[in-house]
Amino acid sequence: MEISFKYRVRMPADLTILAKTLLTMEGILSHLDKDLSIIDMAHPFGEKLIRERLKPSKIMKETRNKLREIQTFLTQLMKSGSSITKDGKIHVEISVPEVKNLSKKLDRVTNQLSFSIILLAFSIMMVGLVVGASISNVKTFLWNFPVVEVGGVVATLMFLWLLFSILKHGKF
Repeated sequence: MEISFKYRVRMPADLTILAKTLLTMEGILSHLDKDLSIIDMAHPFGEKLIRERLKPSKIMKETRNKLREIQTFLTQLMKSGSSITKDGKIHVEISVPEVKNLSKKLDRVTNQLSFSIILLAFSIMMVGLVVGASISNVKTFLWNFPVVEVGGVVATLMFLWLLFSILKHGKF
């Protein structure tokens, strides 16, 4: 205990309680019999324990077991490494669940943007036809056809469809 305090070594609570118990027993035994010592009684058991733990055959057996574990680990590592690498290149596959949602949202935004561009192009074309019809006095089949009215209806329907899809998804 003095050594652990001197070098500021934190001992586990179980060992501290064991040491306290042994010190208490040592104090009680010293009052009962001055010649009796727990250290002298525990010495043969400690020697036997150390001999068993440091027995060369036991150390060799533990070393063999550790080497087998290392060999198994390295074999598994080599198998994993060979399945990852092909043709000297490492192939990595990453799965991110949010990518699918992001992809769906991106597709929807792209579709709405495309639809808006088509609506704009159609509107510009209709304006051109209206301006052209008002400037020129030439009669053609196109001018006899109610292009402006049909175009206006189509443009209105496209605009309403775009507005509906934006309101449906709650994104302004």
